[in-house]
Amino acid sequence: MIGYVSKTIEKYSEHVKKDENCNQEFDLFTQQQNHQATTIQQKLEHLEASGRKFLGEDIESCSLDEISELGSKLEHTLRTIRARKACLCKELIEKLEAEERCLLEENARLWQQKTSLCQKLVGISPPKYSMKQKDILACRESIQFSEVETDLFLGLKQV
Repeated sequence: MIGYVSKTIEKYSEHVKKDENCNQEFDLFTQQQNHQATTIQQKLEHLEASGRKFLGEDIESCSLDEISELGSKLEHTLRTIRARKACLCKELIEKLEAEERCLLEENARLWQQKTSLCQKLVGISPPKYSMKQKDILACRESIQFSEVETDLFLGLKQV
């Protein structure tokens, strides 16, 4: 009977040690999670403060260096946006020019078909095509594209 009690006490001791190990691991995990949550909370607060500053709120609390840095960041962002816009416009222009060439070629082909059909059926030629491809290209080249300018304004508007 004494052997049975000692075995039971050993098993109990082993379970207690396992529980202590599990509790220590859980405590460590909880501490890590709390630390991550605190870090994320601080980053979120910093981002919210930066967002308010970019929107012109809470600017009174900024130093001259911070305002200068905000201006630099905004100018950089505007340059990036303008470059992206120019790239997208260039791609769209190239796509439209390719589509225009295809349509001009198809138009010339259809005009040829119409001419040959008229000549076969009636023996007459249709009126001359008034707008040649080179005239269309010259007209398109004469159109000038202008860049949109965006002014950067920080602070209150003066009336």
